Amino acid sequence: MTVPRDRLRVVTPDVGGSFGMKLMSYPEQALVLLAAERTGQPVKWVGSRTDGFVTDLHGRAQISHATLSLDAQNRFTGLRVRTRGDLGAYASTMAPSIIARGFSRVLGHVYRIPHIHLVVEGVYTHTTPVDAYRGAGKPEAVSVLERLIDRAARETGVDQADLRARNLVTADEMPYRSALGLNYDTGDFPHVLQRALAEADWAGFPARRRASEAAGRRRGIGLGL
Repeated sequence: MTVPRDRLRVVTPDVGGSFGMKLMSYPEQALVLLAAERTGQPVKWVGSRTDGFVTDLHGRAQISHATLSLDAQNRFTGLRVRTRGDLGAYASTMAPSIIARGFSRVLGHVYRIPHIHLVVEGVYTHTTPVDAYRGAGKPEAVSVLERLIDRAARETGVDQADLRARNLVTADEMPYRSALGLNYDTGDFPHVLQRALAEADWAGFPARRRASEAAGRRRGIGLGL
């Protein structure tokens, strides 16, 4: 049946964060409407925390195998990724597009990578479905590439900041079209990186590490864009 708009009243109070999981439709929402229509009475349903743990949509469920190639000057020449996404027991609202479109849109990230080969597989499992929380596939793509760059830096002996700087898309190249077809209209990524390094005192980290080790403590540092 179709309910006229003037017969509906929707109240959305302050429900906190994780609004992605609250955006999608759940079976219970349709059932309470049906119950109200069948009984002619107001029907209220409130999910418990236990319900939430076993029924709410979750946001990240991918496994990726990836390879990054570099030339003799340590410039990125290609990226190959095969990713398998857990869709859960059924395809929720945006689940298939998260592992495909969302993931692929930013796979080249802010780096100059002329060739990218991507294979995506969706897998149905016995878990609750996956859907959009925040970023919808993009954090996964960025994580894959940033971890590859860290490994490339270790294997080549090049400082991880220098390796990133060498391969960033520059402001002079804007507008820039990525290998997977996304158009970047603006951005000064080298400036952002250099400012972050300065704010974090990247050059002073070795001294801070030595001081920590002298005090019997461990100190680490990470970098990602």
